[in-house]
Amino acid sequence: MEIIFLIIILILLITTVFEYLRKKNSNSIIEIIIEIIVIAISIIYLLNTTAKNTIVNSIILTLGIVFPIIIKILTYKKINITDIYYNIKLNDNSLETRDFILEKISKHPMNPRWHKRLAKYYEENIQYEKAEEEYFTIIEIEPNNYQTYYDLSKIFEIENKINEQIVILENLISKNPEDYNAKMKLGMAYYNNSEYKEAAIIYQRLLKTNPGKYDIYYNLGMTYIMLNDFLQAKENYEKAARINSYHEISNLSIGQINMILRDYDEAKKYFFEEKDSEDEKISAYSYYYLAKIALIEGEYEKAILYSNTALELYPSIKKVIESELRFKVIYGKIELNYQKEETKTNIKEKDENIIKYLENIYNKVDTLTDNIEHQLQSNENIDREIEK
Repeated sequence: MEIIFLIIILILLITTVFEYLRKKNSNSIIEIIIEIIVIAISIIYLLNTTAKNTIVNSIILTLGIVFPIIIKILTYKKINITDIYYNIKLNDNSLETRDFILEKISKHPMNPRWHKRLAKYYEENIQYEKAEEEYFTIIEIEPNNYQTYYDLSKIFEIENKINEQIVILENLISKNPEDYNAKMKLGMAYYNNSEYKEAAIIYQRLLKTNPGKYDIYYNLGMTYIMLNDFLQAKENYEKAARINSYHEISNLSIGQINMILRDYDEAKKYFFEEKDSEDEKISAYSYYYLAKIALIEGEYEKAILYSNTALELYPSIKKVIESELRFKVIYGKIELNYQKEETKTNIKEKDENIIKYLENIYNKVDTLTDNIEHQLQSNENIDREIEK
């Protein structure tokens, strides 16, 4: 048995040496050291012992075979043992940590790992410009280190340097054309920069190779809304809702779009579907829009009930209700002073902005329609007077 263990360890050692020569991975150095120590122990054990010792065999098995296999798995998953060690050692954001990293960089100026640790240190301490410098240094050392481009793009996003973010993401995609995450982030960067046509092109191209991705359909729906193409937006939201279990926000947007298109019966279907959502903000907005439709249809008791439910779920919706002239007819019968510590919601800022944008579009369309209807009524009155 001991001979078999020794042969397996020798094979592992040979493969690890070749792996190190190819990739210069620090995990391989650790593995080689462990295997050499275990081989030495095994040889001494075999030369000086005739009786088998279960404990020694267990140690040889664990150190010489199990540990190296674990290290190989970590290497395959691109987890570096030295990184784990230094992440534990450098787990604070003190000046001592910074000085320790800077000392390592002075000794190993071309080692990208230390520049990355320094960049992360600056990130944690909100020193984003210094973090940028370190990421650019890493790119100079390793032009094909794709993760660094991505990390740098996130720094630009935090700093609201959208143009710089677009440039770095375009560079990344030119080097790694199959990077899905980079393309999604580029689409959102175009969106945040109000370049909606460019964002739509990115998402449409992504759909050709990723036809079942919820995020693409949802982002494309948002983009079409900003292009005021509500039919395309509705179509993409519907596809997103069919794919993802968290479809409430898509349904809410579809309901809003149906209101803009004056299809109130269709809008009600979506709002009724989401009025009992576990997401209290989505539920509140659904009740708000049901109240709005009830007012349009002259069903004031329903409007009061829906309004109070919306306010109870999400008291801050009071601002939306107070800005809406239609609700003034029921002000005396709705409770505008609900208090609540916290509303359970998963709605993100970009989702909230879409809800507000669609609300503004509906109000503009509503005002325009009212003016047209008023003008038509006036014309009819004038025609009747002329006939008399």
